[in-house]
Amino acid sequence: MDAFSGPPARSLALIPRAMQPSAEKVDTARTAFVGPCADADPGTWTRPEGAGTVLLVSLGSAYTHRPEFYRRCIAAYGNRPGLHVVLQIGRHTDPRELGDIPPNVEVHSWVPQRAVLDQADAFVTHAGMGGCGDGLRAGVPMIAVPQGAEQFMNADRLVELGVARRLDTPDATAESLWAALNDVLDDPEPTRRSARLRTEALSEGGTPRAVRLIEEMLEPVGAPDGPDRTGAADGRDRHVPPSSGPDARSRTEVTRSQVSVSRSTGDSGRSVPAARQAAARATGSPPPAADAASAAAPRATSSPLSGSTSGRPERRRTVSTHIRPAPRRRSAAAGGPRPRARRGRGRRPTAGRPAPAGR
Repeated sequence: MDAFSGPPARSLALIPRAMQPSAEKVDTARTAFVGPCADADPGTWTRPEGAGTVLLVSLGSAYTHRPEFYRRCIAAYGNRPGLHVVLQIGRHTDPRELGDIPPNVEVHSWVPQRAVLDQADAFVTHAGMGGCGDGLRAGVPMIAVPQGAEQFMNADRLVELGVARRLDTPDATAESLWAALNDVLDDPEPTRRSARLRTEALSEGGTPRAVRLIEEMLEPVGAPDGPDRTGAADGRDRHVPPSSGPDARSRTEVTRSQVSVSRSTGDSGRSVPAARQAAARATGSPPPAADAASAAAPRATSSPLSGSTSGRPERRRTVSTHIRPAPRRRSAAAGGPRPRARRGRGRRPTAGRPAPAGR
């Protein structure tokens, strides 16, 4: 249980560091910010020819039954010269609820968001962490319209970073949506800050760096000594010297981040710890011969009842407590004494038998 209580020895933060409030207080020796870990293939989307500005409107995948909000977006951005709108409405909204669709608006239940954002100029988002991460990595200014959960805090964080404007759903009218888009596009500051945060977010490494850090923690037992590496928040790796001294001979190093499993000499009869077996299986290398033999050999166990030992694997015996019900009275038909009738006021006569006299 000790391994699952308290903060972990090592962890990966799958959000951009910019989205972490008070990120300077995070212990980078324990936590490495790697950013969103998405699929390697972002999908494909082609920017229409002649589109001056491309706007993506998406409320993610959960809070998508918002036909009224989508109608406001169509009223705000539809039939605008030079503006092309990609509107994702999710699976919970029927396109027929939106009314007439202008020619500069394409409506889909799902779009390859990262592929669209790579070619977009602005992003209307619900400020979910996935949308925030994709927007920062694409470097596009955003209009945050939070819908629930932590999205309100995320929207405020985007505003603090200077890359977004926040509009709550009741305030998101056609006029305010159009004004917010002009605000983030006409002001050069959101575009400049979005470009800077995009560089920082991409430098965090994403999926490739996360995989590499995990594989380094699963270093096979018996790997040659060398400088240990652990993740740092700035996208680089920090060197940590290997363990040394007389106590190093009595330990078996499991990872490069000085995570070890203690084992005293002369204790070869014990089975290989689960962590070492998992590390060996993950890297495809067999465990040491002595440990493999000890793991394969049956372990002698003592019986909890007799104290004797046997070569069979230990079997746990359980003792169940059973409460026996009280014995039932025997009836006269069964040959036992006839049950004594209980007397009392208001007793109902038994069906098929005359009531006692005087009742």
